[in-house]
Amino acid sequence: MLAAEDIRLVEETARALHAQGEAERARAIEAVLAAAKSTLETGNGPGLPEYLTTRGVARALSLRQPVVRKWVAAGELPTVDRGGQKVVRREALLAFLDGLRRRAPGVRPAGPDETEVERRQREWVLAGLPEAQRARLEELHDKTEDGRRLTRAERAEMTALQHQLAAAAANRLEEWIRRLPAATT
Repeated sequence: MLAAEDIRLVEETARALHAQGEAERARAIEAVLAAAKSTLETGNGPGLPEYLTTRGVARALSLRQPVVRKWVAAGELPTVDRGGQKVVRREALLAFLDGLRRRAPGVRPAGPDETEVERRQREWVLAGLPEAQRARLEELHDKTEDGRRLTRAERAEMTALQHQLAAAAANRLEEWIRRLPAATT
C-alpha cells in the first residue's frame, strides 16, 4: 500500500529529474505513480489504468500504434497532458470505442427506427455475403470481445476478411441500387 510519504517522495524525485534535464525518466516515474494512484483510487487492480499512452491503447486493443496515433491526430480520440506526456483517459477511450461500435457498419438487429425498406435492403445485402467468411469473422470478433488476444495470423486474417466482406457488401449495395426504379424528376 502506498503511503502519503511514499507518494510525496516519488513526486519530489520526478521534479528533481525534470530539473536535471531527465524528462523521459521523470515522465516514466510520473506514469508509474499515476497508475499506482489510479489503482488505489478506483480499486481496478490490474485492469485498464486511468491513463494510457498511445502505445498502451494500441496494446489494449491489439492494434498497431500508428492506428491510435491517427485517431489522436484526427481529434477522434482525445488526449490530455499528464506530466508532459500526451495520454488518453480510460473514460475517453471507452467513450470513443462506444462511438465506433454505434457507427460501425455491420450486422445490426432491426431497431424500432428501421424502415421496412431499410430492413429489406439490409437482409438482401447480408444474404449475398459469403456465409463462411461472415462466420469466421464473427468467431474472431467474439474471441477479442472475450478478452482473448489474436495471433498475428488471426489479425491478418481478420483484416482480410473485413476487406473482403466490405467489398462484397459494396457490390451487393450497388446491385440493389441498380435494381431500384429510375427516379422521376
